[in-house]
Amino acid sequence: YTAVYAFLSNKWFLGCVLYSLGVSVKMNVLLFAPGLLILLLQFHSLYRTIGYLSVCATVQLILGLPFLLTYPVNYVSRAFQFNRQFLFEWTVNWKFLPEEIFHNRIFHVALITILIIFISTLFLLKWRKTPV
Repeated sequence: YTAVYAFLSNKWFLGCVLYSLGVSVKMNVLLFAPGLLILLLQFHSLYRTIGYLSVCATVQLILGLPFLLTYPVNYVSRAFQFNRQFLFEWTVNWKFLPEEIFHNRIFHVALITILIIFISTLFLLKWRKTPV
């Protein structure tokens, strides 16, 4: 949340550093990434946005360097387990679904596809500086 305060204070470099530190502590902060990307693109040029994203990546690289130097394959394969399966018993929002559907790969792909379409549509129709 300190990153959000930095962004609101127009301190984008500091905000990106703090955001990346937050991601290194708790992976669910990564869920803010699409919104951050849209804000970066709205307030800055593509070139500067790439620079700010590089700041986020550099922080991750620096923090992971001790692990990358000693156990690179284990670190990369396990630090960001994007292929892990979430447990049905821990879900709150999807309890109304049968467990078989919740664990179905097609369901997961459909959810991410809908999210990408939704965010892209909002970006194109509402968040861009110039209308389409």
